[in-house]
Formats: sequence, C-alpha cells, structure tokens
Amino acid sequence: MNIVTLCLCIVGMALLALGTEQQQGVLLSHALPAGFRRMLQCMGAFIVLQGMLQMGLWHGWPLGLVYFSGQTSVAVGAVYLMLIAARGRKSRARSRSRHCAPRTFRI
Repeated sequence: MNIVTLCLCIVGMALLALGTEQQQGVLLSHALPAGFRRMLQCMGAFIVLQGMLQMGLWHGWPLGLVYFSGQTSVAVGAVYLMLIAARGRKSRARSRSRHCAPRTFRI
C-alpha cells in the first residue's frame, strides 16, 4: 500500500510541477494554455489528496498523515531531481548543438 501511495504522490507532484509556467518552459520550451495548465494543477491536487485519503483510511488518520507527510517529501524530492536532470540534459544538448555546428573555412 505504501508503494501505491508513493507512486500516486510522485505522479501528483509531477503534474503540479508541470502545471507551472516555469517548468513548462524548461521541459516543453513553451507555455501551455491557461485552461490546460489549470487542469494539470487540479489533476495533480486530486491525485495527491487521493493518496492522503488512502493512507488515512489504511493506517488511521494520525499515523496515516505522518506517513503521508513522509511520502510527499520523498515524492517532491524525486520530482525535483527529475526536473534537475531534465534541465541538465536540455542545456547539454543546447551546448552540443552550438559546438557541433559545421565550420566554414575561408581561403
């Protein structure tokens, strides 16, 4: 059950991150329409709340909320590392394309 809620939290946090203009610029190189961005944010919040509900019902609310707090921390850390990796990969590809341009020689 903890793996399922951890996966829910990771997916929900990823959708919440993708719902911001800054991350869309990093990952997609353009911003999505406002309605689609709002839908991503709502879906992300719904999925994260679903994970909280499952933890609360499975372990009881006091202990479930403690577990949920830990799960969201791990999920946010995982999503943050994925965003760092995506930004690094994009900047390396951009620098490679700059350095690999064909050179012309003048005589």
